[in-house]
Amino acid sequence: MKDAFPRNRSTVRILDAGAGRGSTASYLRSLGYNNIDALTVSKERLDRAERSGLYRNFLFTALKAESTLYATGAFDAVICADGVFPDEVDPDAMDEMLRLVKPGSVFFFVAVI
Repeated sequence: MKDAFPRNRSTVRILDAGAGRGSTASYLRSLGYNNIDALTVSKERLDRAERSGLYRNFLFTALKAESTLYATGAFDAVICADGVFPDEVDPDAMDEMLRLVKPGSVFFFVAVI
């Protein structure tokens, strides 16, 4: 992220797909990125995310292969850090996540095996 967006970090719009406990957003905010949306299917995690103050917008839904949650190119970056589960971020939603980022922007996908 630091290399992709070295300046104007506060204006970079990021989707944390499968937000979980907010550890990704916490790290990003420590770097100066604060325009982050959370997507999660867990009401408990969504409530925790809202209380944390880490996110601007909250989506209580799953990201599916043919979601239309946002317009094409709505984000400068989409990050999915260990959030791919059929109930939250469907494994078939990869194309959808790519659709959400602006051309020339970044998509980070991390899976813990």
